Amino acid sequence: MKKGIALFFFFLGFLVQAQENSIIQQQEIVRIETELASDKMEGRAIFTPGIDSASVFIENEFKKINLTYFKGLNNYRQEFVVKRKPANNVIGILPGKSK
Repeated sequence: MKKGIALFFFFLGFLVQAQENSIIQQQEIVRIETELASDKMEGRAIFTPGIDSASVFIENEFKKINLTYFKGLNNYRQEFVVKRKPANNVIGILPGKSK
């Protein structure tokens, strides 16, 4: 569920940036989906090298579209502990003009 929500916000940020450029590039959406669904991402399962690869990929995409860091973070990763192991969410902020 959390992966689905994070992926939704990732694509939402991408689409908003694309709308600012007036064109949503289908090939970019396909490129991103293909990369995240690739075997090397190991299903983006928690505690696998695949989830780390997915996090790095998403962070790089956030940098490309100039999302800002979440309040209090100095990168796009929000670290937390699950079953005594570190995990993370990848969060990017698209600043708005109002709350």
